[in-house]
Amino acid sequence: MAATQLDIVKQSRDVVTPSESTPSSTQESGYAPSISLFADQLSRCQQSAQASRPQLQVAVAEAQKLAQRNADLQQKLKDRDRAYADLDHYNHKIEDLKTDASKRSKKDVKGEERLARNVEKHRMAQESFIMLDNQVRAEMSQLLEGKEADFAKIIAEYSRYLGVTASAGMQGITTFTEQVPSMVRQQVERDEDPFPFHNQNSGASIINQSMSGIAPYEVPLSEQKRDAPSAPFMMV
Repeated sequence: MAATQLDIVKQSRDVVTPSESTPSSTQESGYAPSISLFADQLSRCQQSAQASRPQLQVAVAEAQKLAQRNADLQQKLKDRDRAYADLDHYNHKIEDLKTDASKRSKKDVKGEERLARNVEKHRMAQESFIMLDNQVRAEMSQLLEGKEADFAKIIAEYSRYLGVTASAGMQGITTFTEQVPSMVRQQVERDEDPFPFHNQNSGASIINQSMSGIAPYEVPLSEQKRDAPSAPFMMV
């Protein structure tokens, strides 16, 4: 998402300040202020998101540690199962060797040596299983008891990240929801106005209407006669 925001900011800047080879009428059309305001606010949001990445990285690291603990426990469970399989194998092996030895009337040195070797292997398998079983039980108990605390640590860091990004978004919400759309809408209305000078005409009309409300001044007849120039005497 951050890369997309950077692309949008760059494209907005290019529209407002195009290169010499790119024709543009944005400056003359009056849309440059709204585009600049949009790009500036989006850039600030993107910078805030970048600044909050440490909190997100901490949350991710905590989640990865918890996931690794689960993975390690799963592996130890598999190792314990294999150790138990080995122990069970030597249990049956020793029983079979003891059964064979009891059936022989004569002393079998090789048979006794073979039994001794398997008894030693059984001892080692038993120790390995007990060790792994104790480890798995302890780690599983610790993981289950602390799962809520571990998860709470993760969401705490993630909440900090969301708080920073949400704060940046709230700071720009008025710009995105009101200022930029209003500026564009006003410019669109100006562009679509078929009478760009209607305000001036309406002003003149108001003056004419106000003048029409004044009653004309009538000059009395006596004053007209007094002030009028005398006509020349014409001889017939």
